[in-house]
Amino acid sequence: MSHLVLQLTLSPSCSDEEVMLLPFVQNLENESIYEWDYESNEEALELLTYKWKNKSWDYSSGTSFELKLIEAYTEEEAVEISKQLELFIREKEIELPRLPDDMTKTSTCAEFDIIGFDEFMIDSYFYSRPWEEDPNGDKFSCYHAVSCMEGAVYSKDYAFFYCECCQRDICEQNPSNGWHVQYRWASDCDRVCLKCYEEDLLINGVDLDEVLRTKTIPGMFFNSSELEAAGFEVVDGMSGVLVGCGYSGSQSEDVFFNGITERLDYLKDRIVIFEYDTMAIGGMGGYVTVWSKAKENDDNE
Repeated sequence: MSHLVLQLTLSPSCSDEEVMLLPFVQNLENESIYEWDYESNEEALELLTYKWKNKSWDYSSGTSFELKLIEAYTEEEAVEISKQLELFIREKEIELPRLPDDMTKTSTCAEFDIIGFDEFMIDSYFYSRPWEEDPNGDKFSCYHAVSCMEGAVYSKDYAFFYCECCQRDICEQNPSNGWHVQYRWASDCDRVCLKCYEEDLLINGVDLDEVLRTKTIPGMFFNSSELEAAGFEVVDGMSGVLVGCGYSGSQSEDVFFNGITERLDYLKDRIVIFEYDTMAIGGMGGYVTVWSKAKENDDNE
């Protein structure tokens, strides 16, 4: 026996056409369309089509879609039809719409509020935070939905970036507190996640010449106990230095940079890290503590 499913053809202006098979009844109920709302499947489909036309498939007028109610088949059903009609199913002449092996496993697309069969959905491998070992488990109905979630199609509050070091797609901002940016620029066009950035800082520290040249304070919100365990110690006179405006008042950032300059002879032979105690977006409004430790002897003699 065949099964009624939705066939959604999405034609974004910015990517190739994609065809999806979706469960019929579950998507009706997801849009609050129930049996008592319609007299026939065609009437239900018309109402669903009306509601889905108002979805922001790409947040512009460039995407078109077509929604049909079609018959789909299991593998066994397709083979039987092939025998009866002497067709070469999915080999040469014809390809019947195939159902997933397990029709009970479904998920909601993380970008578009539509329900799809798990077997046909796309695992995006997005990470919510740099330190998470496993991706967030999001599933997507099509590659266009993945592109939308990445922020490649329209601007998002929580877009994703690709870390050049660990080669993962990670949320640009921490979903827990919103404003905390989870990357640093490694170059004009390459970004690295905070985890990779932190690992590099703990080994190499900051470039003090670049800090003084650019008047920037590249740092992190570290756990002080972890820095101590890694062998770092607070630089005398550089604990909780106010830079710009803070809860205790305001102070020129020159005070911080002058403090670095005065201690440069001591710091240049050490690994130096800037810990943000509190810091506004942009790195010039809060309190900074300077940590350092001796560089390891590279001589192998």
